[in-house]
Amino acid sequence: MKSRITENLGLKLISLGLAVVLWYMISAKGTSEVSLEVPIEYINIPQGYEIIKKGQDRVKISVYGSERAIASIRPEDIRVFVDLSDAKQGPGKYRIRRERIRKPSSVEVASITPSEVEVFLDRIIRKDLKVEPVISGRRGLKERFRIEVIPPRVTVEGPETILKRLTSIKTEPIIIPTGKAPLIKTVGLVTTRDKIRLSVDEVKVRIYFENKKEE
Repeated sequence: MKSRITENLGLKLISLGLAVVLWYMISAKGTSEVSLEVPIEYINIPQGYEIIKKGQDRVKISVYGSERAIASIRPEDIRVFVDLSDAKQGPGKYRIRRERIRKPSSVEVASITPSEVEVFLDRIIRKDLKVEPVISGRRGLKERFRIEVIPPRVTVEGPETILKRLTSIKTEPIIIPTGKAPLIKTVGLVTTRDKIRLSVDEVKVRIYFENKKEE
């Protein structure tokens, strides 16, 4: 048995070496690479904070693998996470780490562009703001009137940097009809900031007409 194993040992080793080299050449030849645009997912945002600005929504991930694996891969097969557990209030730059990239096991990450993203994190606060009625169609109106808003103030929640500049919340345009009897209308509240959340979406306005007319 031993003589059969050692018989022509040199020739067998040469054959094995050639087989390994041939396998390596075939494997190397079959390797391919592709770049994919993938959305960034921000995780572990500190409680009581919110992202109000992002420098990057997507990232380019280059992956390599066998031609078969690369031919079948799609952007939805890869997920990119940015961990904000250590983030502070204000602007900051955070690296996109390879260990935070989920991908099929058949491919490897070659490069990440950009390698870091800028995020502005802000503290969420609440603030009571006065409701400011907006009057429309007042031109040519003879009657004098006054408006009572119910409730006169509303609670607003949102990023501190935005809310600290706000002093009031406006209503949708209110058309004042002609008449003498008090009138109650329901109108919506308007905000141009998508990060702001209102405690109520609408208020009531009571319109009182005065007896004295403008001359």
